[in-house]
Amino acid sequence: MEDGAITLWDPRKILDGTSTMDNLKMGKGCVSATKIHTGVPVGTIEFNPHKKNLLASGGSEVLIQDLNANLKTPNVFKPGVPNFHEGSRITSISWNRIVPHILASASENGKIVVWDLKVNKSIFTFTEPSSISGGMDDYFGSGDDQQNAQVNMKETQMMWNPEIPTQFVVANDDDKNPSINIWDLRNPDYPVATFNDIHYSGILSFSWCLSDPSLVVSSGKDSRTVVTNFKTGEQVLEFPTKTNFNKVKWSNYNHGKICAMNDQGESSVLSFEPEGLYSNPGRTFATPNISQSTNAPYMPKWVQPRCGARFGFGNKLVTFNQKAKGLVHVHHCGTNAGLANSVEEFDKQLDKIPMD
Repeated sequence: MEDGAITLWDPRKILDGTSTMDNLKMGKGCVSATKIHTGVPVGTIEFNPHKKNLLASGGSEVLIQDLNANLKTPNVFKPGVPNFHEGSRITSISWNRIVPHILASASENGKIVVWDLKVNKSIFTFTEPSSISGGMDDYFGSGDDQQNAQVNMKETQMMWNPEIPTQFVVANDDDKNPSINIWDLRNPDYPVATFNDIHYSGILSFSWCLSDPSLVVSSGKDSRTVVTNFKTGEQVLEFPTKTNFNKVKWSNYNHGKICAMNDQGESSVLSFEPEGLYSNPGRTFATPNISQSTNAPYMPKWVQPRCGARFGFGNKLVTFNQKAKGLVHVHHCGTNAGLANSVEEFDKQLDKIPMD
């Protein structure tokens, strides 16, 4: 919230009744409200996916709540000192999806900080080049050049790769450089991949799909919401919603569903799949435009079969599964004389049934 407070809600209590909006106005379902960042707006929050009791938030600094002891008066601590975001506003926080004690934060001056909660300090920090006037030239110049370079204040967004623990994606709302950069801590000199042709204006939000880590959804100031295959850089689809969504987020439970919120606080549900493939009576989804001229064909992981088997000629059985990683196994099935005689007798009995 704008006053630095963080509220936690129980959705079951909000939905329990005839009027959801009335429940919200009365505060029904609010289980805690604590002022963590005093007098500073809270720009971002995220629960630790491994330890659900840890909630990280960003205002002018990063603070972490431990909700195990007391939900209303949680234990609050810092990931480390000093505060590398001092004088700026934190715009994004992301817990590492593989290493539970690693947290990263980004601020509007382009500063990216990686924190290790085990040692309670920062283990990596750098300024994203697109946030510096002059871009790569100033970033990779001399120390004096970097110190004198003017920093542009932007809504910097970052998120860890759910498959590679050292890799994360960074983007911001800079209209002059609407690019998405993939960085790797093992080689921090240059981004390992850059996508420049996804949006025409600044990027407002993006989200990595946990059901299929090849997919990233992004929304920009160009009123476009696009799903991209980040491994190939190809556009998979574009939603027909001409809205500047300030926040987009894949559902972790409903495959192919994306929640999107605009600057008025209004939320929409976007569906990767046509509505007919996802039965949900009484609710409509914004379904994507599938244009073969602009979108590359792609089958998401949640649609792909995990295993299968087919019989072939000569008593052959062909099987596959995801663990085999592309291998197909061919099995030879011996002839069962008893079964063959039973099938032959069954066919004879079928022939005796009158068809009229």
